[in-house]
Amino acid sequence: MIRSAATAVIISSLILSAAGPALADEPATDTTPPVIVSTGLIGGQYIRPFHMIYPTGTDDVGVTGTQVFVNGKHAGAYGWVEGMGPAAQLSIGDVADGAEVEIGVRLRDTAYNWSEVLTTRVIVDRVIPTATISPADQHILVGRSLTFSASGVPADTASIVMYDRDDRELARATAAPWKLPLDTAQLPADFPSVRITITDRATNKTDYYKFFDIDTAGPEISINSPKAGIMGPGVWPVLGYAEDRAGVARAEWWVDGALRGRNLDQLSYDFGTRERTATVELRVWDTFGNLTVGRYPFKIDAQAPTAVSHSPATNTRVRGATLKATLRLADPSGIGTVMTDQGYGASATSPFTATFQLGQDGKQNLGWIVTDYWNNRRTIYQTVIVDNTGPSVAWLAPGNGALIRGSKISSSVRASDGAGVASATLSGAKADTTSPYASSITAGKDGKKTLTWTVRDKLGNAAVVRRTVIVDNTKASLKVTKAPKNKAKVTGTVKIAASASDKNGVVKVQLLVNGKVVATDAKAAYTFSVNTKKYGKTIKIQLRAYDKAGNVTTTSIRTWYRK
Repeated sequence: MIRSAATAVIISSLILSAAGPALADEPATDTTPPVIVSTGLIGGQYIRPFHMIYPTGTDDVGVTGTQVFVNGKHAGAYGWVEGMGPAAQLSIGDVADGAEVEIGVRLRDTAYNWSEVLTTRVIVDRVIPTATISPADQHILVGRSLTFSASGVPADTASIVMYDRDDRELARATAAPWKLPLDTAQLPADFPSVRITITDRATNKTDYYKFFDIDTAGPEISINSPKAGIMGPGVWPVLGYAEDRAGVARAEWWVDGALRGRNLDQLSYDFGTRERTATVELRVWDTFGNLTVGRYPFKIDAQAPTAVSHSPATNTRVRGATLKATLRLADPSGIGTVMTDQGYGASATSPFTATFQLGQDGKQNLGWIVTDYWNNRRTIYQTVIVDNTGPSVAWLAPGNGALIRGSKISSSVRASDGAGVASATLSGAKADTTSPYASSITAGKDGKKTLTWTVRDKLGNAAVVRRTVIVDNTKASLKVTKAPKNKAKVTGTVKIAASASDKNGVVKVQLLVNGKVVATDAKAAYTFSVNTKKYGKTIKIQLRAYDKAGNVTTTSIRTWYRK
């Protein structure tokens, strides 16, 4: 039998401390123990095997600790919870379900003075409450609202509460019928879920989690007719389709504002013979009551297709023997057939593609024969300019047969083309894209060398031009055939004769006196006269020859002394 609650019992001896005589300046010792007011439990209360208690008491300084006893046995010492005061976690141990236990609590102050032990008899409840929650699925497809119900609820159940993921209470039931209504608009969109917690009189709890796929959208609907958006005169069928993960409940067909049928699969209606626009409306509901309304206007069509665009564009330059052209068409009833006027069929879908045979250079009309679903016919033309000729090229430098001296050969050309010049490439060099087109290549060994320019227009047509030049980096042969020797003494006018030769020809031979050119002879044999009186006592004589490529040859310097 449960004894009355909050009975104070002394179950431990006083804690004594030895102390010497107090000094005059020492503070007074705190010997006043706390007074415990409540264990935090109520007599006859049902508690869990692990149960948090919050005892209350008073002290002239302050309570700082708690000690707990179960059936007189020490069960641990605990402290203080900020904002709540003394606290202790009960651990009942192996006590059987339904058994009575005596819980003792005493409080301690900062001077380690202990209060008396206050006891309360309670009943242990080890049974976790369970129930059957309907709908039973953990993952639920739901509409805008849902009501959960619980069955098989234990008799000692105190409450069943539904929370969202942020622990906000959404619904509470404390008695049968155990119903929890839910408005799904209260749930976050990114992760809609709830926790349903069953709590018994001992605060034992069981959590049930439910996750939602919220469906607030109506069914996906579509229709099918002989041609989309087009209806011929008289009676024509319109087929309806609807799909919804919650299931389709019902459908209605409305035409021109009046209800014409309830069979989702097909509407048969006489649209008459008058050219007009008739609006067909399909209304479909799912099992959650979500509605989708589709409105579809239908027209009568009596015109052939029209061209929206074509490729290539009008007067575009093209090359080759054949051309793949494309055509985009518009027609309210859709395209029927597309052919070329050369008898070739086009691709089956837009943009329509067909291959045309091309003729000679110049303008050519490409003809398309097109029909719509009702066989309305039209021929559409597009004009192109056939261009299979490469650019016109003018050679600038060097000239044909030119003599080239040095390690590089520089060359340039000009070019023009109706389609525009894309590039000009000198064989052995990189392409140039800016007019006038110029490049350089390595000269290489002496001898003939062919320069080849390949010029391409923007269509890819190429023109090739060639020139032959002669690489000449070999100096002419130059020899003095008649003249006083080095260090000779001379007087009056002295004659000098020389011979010069080169495989590509000698341009001139020059006479240099004291480093300055004083005479030039452009014809063999090469002769010069030197009036020694004009050049002082010491005279330095040298000959210099130029070949046609510009190579320079010099003789060694001879020094003469005038008598």
